[in-house]
Amino acid sequence: MIKWMLVFIVTSYSSNTGYIEPRTEAYYSYNTMEDCFKARETLSIKMGGEAGHYPIGTIGVCFRYQAK
Repeated sequence: MIKWMLVFIVTSYSSNTGYIEPRTEAYYSYNTMEDCFKARETLSIKMGGEAGHYPIGTIGVCFRYQAK
């Protein structure tokens, strides 16, 4: 079964490496592309951005995956 996943990625400074590094902050699963894209837009607003535009250093990405 094909499903959709929304992954919320943030960048932050790592004191271990001394670099700005990405990390997955959250992920959510959806049955349809439409549901994933609606959730992506809602998340962008909740994170302080504007509809579909995330604050600098963050992003939400929807992609298909094969569920078991």
